[in-house]
Amino acid sequence: MGDTPLDYRIEDLELSVRTSNVLQQAGLVYVGELVQWTEQDLLKRPSSGRKVMNELQEFLANWGLALGMEHPEWSRPDGEPIVRP
Repeated sequence: MGDTPLDYRIEDLELSVRTSNVLQQAGLVYVGELVQWTEQDLLKRPSSGRKVMNELQEFLANWGLALGMEHPEWSRPDGEPIVRP
């Protein structure tokens, strides 16, 4: 895992299979990308729903993060472009 929660790889988090699949299908790799998506962006994804949103909101809140945050200074640790909605 990276130095900050934004640098954590989503695949390394202990999320439900359904939530992990939704994020993987969206192409999200890092928490820093995830927090820049809104609830509405994620709800448009196949298999996403209230349970997925509740899990993500609770998980992110543990680090003081939330969906829909702006982090223009953050870049992916692997140097690849940030996945946007």
